[in-house]
Amino acid sequence: MAKELFPTQLFRIGNEYTRSEITSRLTNSTIGREGVINFENGLVLFVTLEKSGKPEKYQYRDFFKNKKEFFWESQTPKAPFGSPDKPIMSKMLDGEIGSFLFARLRQKTNSKNNPFVYCGSLEVELSIIHISEPTIPERIS
Repeated sequence: MAKELFPTQLFRIGNEYTRSEITSRLTNSTIGREGVINFENGLVLFVTLEKSGKPEKYQYRDFFKNKKEFFWESQTPKAPFGSPDKPIMSKMLDGEIGSFLFARLRQKTNSKNNPFVYCGSLEVELSIIHISEPTIPERIS
C-alpha cells in the first residue's frame, strides 16, 4: 500500500495541473507514464482522452458519456498494482478503495505537454465510473 494519502485538499475541481505541479503537491510520490498512482486512500488516474497516434494496444476507449459518467477502459483489473491475490485495480473496481481522476483531451499541443484537469473523486458502478463531484469541466467533455 502507498505510504501517503492523496491530498485532495490541494487540488480544485476544474483546475489544470501539469505533471510537475501535481508532483510538487505530493510528499513521496511522482507521476510516471503508466497513468495510475497508488495512494493509501485510493488510486489516482491520469487519462488522455484522444489516443490518435498511439499504438493500437493503447487505443483504449476512455470518454465522458455525459457530465456525470466517465467510461474508462485503460487498465485491466489484473493490472500490475497491488498484490497478486487482490490487485489494487480490482479493489478500485469493486469499490473497496477510492479513486480520483485527472483528464486531458490531448497529450500535446504544438509539441508541448498539455496539463490535466482535476475532475475529483470517482464512484464505480458496474464498471461505469461516475463523477461524484458536481460536474466535469466543459473543456474536457
